[in-house]
Order: sequence, then C-alpha cells, then structure tokens
Amino acid sequence: MDKYEFGQLLSRRGVARHYGFEELDDDLSYARSE
Repeated sequence: MDKYEFGQLLSRRGVARHYGFEELDDDLSYARSE
C-alpha cells in the first residue's frame, strides 16, 4: 500500500488527516517567500 492508497483508506474510514491541501499551500507559499 502506497501513501496515496493509505490516504484513501483513512478517508473512507473517516479519519481526519492532519496535513491537507491548505497546509501544503501554506508551506509552498512560505517556501516561495510569498
């Protein structure tokens, strides 16, 4: 099982992920010094 499949499994079971697209956007903005 790869990371994507694991994420899908968590989603199906209703387990909240602590790192999502919003956090990724924040990190990318920070890395680009925006």
